[in-house]
Amino acid sequence: MFGRSLHVGPSPADVASDLGATRPAPRIAAIGSLKTTHTPGYECLVRLLVDAREKADLTQRDVASSLRVTPSWVAKVEMRERRLDVVEFVRVARAVKADPVQLLAEVVRHIRG
Repeated sequence: MFGRSLHVGPSPADVASDLGATRPAPRIAAIGSLKTTHTPGYECLVRLLVDAREKADLTQRDVASSLRVTPSWVAKVEMRERRLDVVEFVRVARAVKADPVQLLAEVVRHIRG
């Protein structure tokens, strides 16, 4: 009994696959520590936000001002150095004049293939 790890739920590889990862997932202790900034699904999400910002003719500085964050925060999000949580995603989508529901639906379609 001692020395064995108790595994409950999907494996890290299954979780990574569901998130659109194309390479094996690293061994992790919990799903919360899985790095998703480099998955195709997250790349799609960020690309949609950048496209929406550019379509709205907004600069990173404009978005930062609207969100009351620094321009470097926006740059880090766009370079996928900083991961957005759901609430931040909604705020950024609205700041770039995009519908967060439509953007997320596009990400889901991308992940499904």
